[in-house]
Amino acid sequence: MALREQTVRINEIRRASYDIEPYLLALYQKFQHNMLTQLLQMFRYVITEAYADLMAILTLNLTAEKYLLSFINGEQNLNEKNLLSGIDMPLIVRLAITIRAVEEAVKMNGERFFDLGFRENWGRDVIRTLAREFDHTRMEGLIALKIYGYTTGIRDCNKKIGDYKSLYNYAKEVEDFTNSQLDFFNDQCIWNGMVGYLSKCAEDYIHGLGEDTMLVEKKRDLEIVYKDIEKGELSVLVQRIEDFLAFYEKSCVFEKN
Repeated sequence: MALREQTVRINEIRRASYDIEPYLLALYQKFQHNMLTQLLQMFRYVITEAYADLMAILTLNLTAEKYLLSFINGEQNLNEKNLLSGIDMPLIVRLAITIRAVEEAVKMNGERFFDLGFRENWGRDVIRTLAREFDHTRMEGLIALKIYGYTTGIRDCNKKIGDYKSLYNYAKEVEDFTNSQLDFFNDQCIWNGMVGYLSKCAEDYIHGLGEDTMLVEKKRDLEIVYKDIEKGELSVLVQRIEDFLAFYEKSCVFEKN
């Protein structure tokens, strides 16, 4: 390419940059004002609730089916309309990253920590299996299908940035922000970060239990209690879990000191 032609193209890029700068600043200001707080709240919900789910699954040896079914009556705002419209997408992300983290934990630890039944249940492609197992005309089937659909859409958004579905509807050239498009959670980098964090939490949990006989006994007690009251009063189970986690937290502080 001749030097003159290169200079012309560089100048075109420079002019385009000057032209777009005011719009980028406006976009950033509007995003910060309208969406940043909400996006961070969604992210916080996904991570904190997924962490709690992970601890419950590992502590009580829950199957994937029981984990998914626990949401049918557990989420106050969960309904078919919300799922179909994408409003409950953070819930779908929460379930998906939790399932993947448990799968990774089983792969990494195998017989060292998990019994045969747990390994068989979580040692498969859980997300695909659940989508096949449940009736799609029922709520649990719809959730399973949404989880599968979400995970198949995970991609490196940088490679096809033109297809990125932004929270900001710049195409309309109006002040329009929407929750219906959440490619933030579809990005491979974000997905890897969320699953990686939960997988590390699972490893730390397993490692901590493996070195403390008393905590292992506490875990077994909780498993027994859960089986006894599975069809009974939920508040009793919750209190037992909270007592166990509080005891575990105190033991960690004691070890550090």
